[in-house]
Amino acid sequence: MVILAIIMLLGTVGNVMVMHVIIVHRRMHTSTNVFIGSLALSDLLFMVGIPFIITTKVTVQWVLGDTLCDIVFFLMFICGSSSILTMMAISFDRWVLVCHPHWHTLTITQALLVAAAMWLMACAISVPLGLAFQVGDFYGPNYLFCTIIWPNGIDGKLYIMVATIFLLVIPTCFIAMNYARIFYTIRLSHKRARGNNAAAMNSSQLRLIKLFVTVVLFFAAMYTPFFILNILLLYTTVPLTSTHYTWCVITCLLNAATNPLLYGYFNENYRRHFREMIACRCSQSDDDSVETPINGETKLDRRSTSAGAPLQLKTSVAL
Repeated sequence: MVILAIIMLLGTVGNVMVMHVIIVHRRMHTSTNVFIGSLALSDLLFMVGIPFIITTKVTVQWVLGDTLCDIVFFLMFICGSSSILTMMAISFDRWVLVCHPHWHTLTITQALLVAAAMWLMACAISVPLGLAFQVGDFYGPNYLFCTIIWPNGIDGKLYIMVATIFLLVIPTCFIAMNYARIFYTIRLSHKRARGNNAAAMNSSQLRLIKLFVTVVLFFAAMYTPFFILNILLLYTTVPLTSTHYTWCVITCLLNAATNPLLYGYFNENYRRHFREMIACRCSQSDDDSVETPINGETKLDRRSTSAGAPLQLKTSVAL
């Protein structure tokens, strides 16, 4: 329970900070950041399930009724589905920007529409599972579980297998293919690059790609046990307990909590804005700030434009 509480704290605070940075700072209004914001929203909503899991661990059974059983885990599956679909959109967006810079790039409005479409697709994919979550009394009426009981007309084995293919295998291959082509393009461009600006552009792109590849690898590593567990439950007689399921869910929750840490580690813009928020400077923008000393004189703080400040690249490169 302590682990779950820590994950919830980190995931909630971290993803709220990510969304705040994207919404408040205008220079963060890019198509890529729209997708990162969508990813942060899905991670934040995914945290909703933690209090219910903790409650169940304390009471040793499901005491929250049929409605919450349906809604909570249905929402969690929607968020997980939305995350992988959004990562596919990010990989495609980066592929167009890097490998085909002369193609039409997404505007903010178009990116918002794509993100909304990803959420609608995630909802549609999750409907069969949402219908399957029910409260069951496997060990008598005094010991209830919120579990999957497939209704008539839905083939649970087929659904889980199809979901694994379309929400894990195919997206992972699609994303890997896009980033492989991006790395190849950047490598060729780096060899041909002449001058500091070109080198800085390639270096910035490479940092972004490393960020997104790491996010995808974390997702695949932490969600794979969940899909494997469901396949084992349906296709084998391997003895599995609720403890196995709980740990699989914890790894999925941990993924949602680590993404903001990855953004802060790999990207200077997010790292800087996170520091400002932690230092209670959330209202400051990237422009020069005015400082009024005690003697009434006004001085201009130009730290953001000092000679040592990092080079701000174009929106198509910087997040």
